[in-house]
Amino acid sequence: MSSPLVLVMAAGKGTRMRSSLPKMLHPVCGRAMVAWPILAAREAGAGKVAAIVSPGMDLAAGLPEGVETVEQPEPDGTGGAIRAAAALVEQSETVLVLSGDVPLISATTIAGLLEAHAASRRRRRC
Repeated sequence: MSSPLVLVMAAGKGTRMRSSLPKMLHPVCGRAMVAWPILAAREAGAGKVAAIVSPGMDLAAGLPEGVETVEQPEPDGTGGAIRAAAALVEQSETVLVLSGDVPLISATTIAGLLEAHAASRRRRRC
């Protein structure tokens, strides 16, 4: 099985935070919030990682090197975010969708999700 594509939803404006800094760029233990799930996904074996962002939102300062950005043209939820990344999804055998505002997700948890998915695929082939 090829390395999974990981899509990180990072288009939220974080209006409840009442901050001029985009929610995903708020520091958590010295690192932008959005960087935590990305780095955990990479540690768990992700291939390509793409952050889905709002139009005009520049998260480059908080994204680890090599993370692609995909612009979600309209704020229409998770489905819209995935549709915005359809070209990447079509090229991938396995896709994992993560929220960008979950800095406590671990590589172990992500690896467990990916293994459970792979195991379920193996069971269906029998």
